[in-house]
Amino acid sequence: MSTFGILFFLFLGALAFFAFSRIISFAKSRKTGKRFLVLLCLSVFLIGFGLAWCYTSFQENEPYAAYMGLIVFGGLGIVLGGLGLWNVMDSRATPVDQESVGSPLAISWKQAVAIVLMVVFTVTLPAAWLLKSITDILSDRERVSTFLHESLLSDRALPGAIKKAMEYEAWLTPIDEPLQPRIVRAAISGIDPENWKELFGYIAPEEEREALLDEVTASLYSWIHGDDAYPSLTIQTGAYLEDIKSHAENLVLWIFKSFPIPACSPEQIRELERGDQDDIQELVICKPPESLQVKIAPLGGSLIKKRLAEKNPPTIVNVTEKMKEKLPAEKLSAIKQRIRTLFLLGSTIWIIPVALLLIGLLLAARSLNSVVAWLSWPLTITGLFGVIIASRLPGLSFLHSVPKDMPETIPGAAVGIGRKLGIDLAAMLENAMFTPFLIMALVGAFMLVLTYRKKITTIKTALSVIEE
Repeated sequence: MSTFGILFFLFLGALAFFAFSRIISFAKSRKTGKRFLVLLCLSVFLIGFGLAWCYTSFQENEPYAAYMGLIVFGGLGIVLGGLGLWNVMDSRATPVDQESVGSPLAISWKQAVAIVLMVVFTVTLPAAWLLKSITDILSDRERVSTFLHESLLSDRALPGAIKKAMEYEAWLTPIDEPLQPRIVRAAISGIDPENWKELFGYIAPEEEREALLDEVTASLYSWIHGDDAYPSLTIQTGAYLEDIKSHAENLVLWIFKSFPIPACSPEQIRELERGDQDDIQELVICKPPESLQVKIAPLGGSLIKKRLAEKNPPTIVNVTEKMKEKLPAEKLSAIKQRIRTLFLLGSTIWIIPVALLLIGLLLAARSLNSVVAWLSWPLTITGLFGVIIASRLPGLSFLHSVPKDMPETIPGAAVGIGRKLGIDLAAMLENAMFTPFLIMALVGAFMLVLTYRKKITTIKTALSVIEE
């Protein structure tokens, strides 16, 4: 910024300060009603200006400027409006107020506002904490990598993920699909988990899958937190192709062992013994005796290598270049900005209900005993509410039901894997929410006991007298 620009904004700041000081001075020199009206108009103006600032800043992909404007201008407007309301309410002492002092049901406006704020705290904190817990998981690369490995790519989880994917693929496939793909999916979904573990031990061992996942997540999170237009990611597929070639014979034996293939007829056995097949599908059309399986495994291995040579799959996949071909940089930049905004919002939104609780305490509490009394019910109810929500998360119906209407562009297998990840994530969120809200409920219950200990003692005494 130039020197003229700096001087110009300093002049604007001084002018704004002078204008605010004159407005407040004018309000002080008038009656209470005028004072409240001036402060109220100023408050509405500042809050509206802060919201407009926030909206336009988000339109320009400037979330930090948006939050700054909302906090500075909107916060100042709330403070001025609160001061005006406080002043006018304190100055209006009516006979009704004096008569209601001795009534146990009468409350001041400060206490009424405090009750409203604490109700909002009770309702919003569990939702805000749930969003914070989700953000804490998704914004941490190591936690995301560990979660995906344990829920999807580990030897323990991978067979279940494949089965879930095939189930949803079958459920969401149009009914007019040819019969053969349906039979193949049914056969795949019935493969034993130990056989899946053996297969991936041949073509992509668990250590290699974990290393690939770490590489992908590291590239993705470096892109999110960096300034690059595209993620920098290159996948080396050559090692996996070599694994397939070196274990080609074992893969043939695995097919005979794992798939529900019908036994070979005598004629088919004689054809297999001749060994004149030109395609792997002709070789595994039926299941021969085990002795013949071992004999024809080398032929099957050579046919697999032949198929790979014909297809000539790439040994290096440049994901960055493929993304450049399909996605413009502006669109990816907007996606990155939204992800950053969600991470920031999710990690800080819980401050709002906590701030409302503190404001309520400042309005209503006047001593340590009153602080305990005012905190007891909100903490207890909020804690119980959070515990109930946490315990219900893994059983949410949309995580276990089959969607009726899904776009045809979304594969059913992707829906199944997404559902599995959603169920595992819900279990993680249950653990993240249950303990803190249980502690909150216990602390609130302890405060309730302290607050109503005299009444509890009186009730106990009355019950003992009745029993005697």
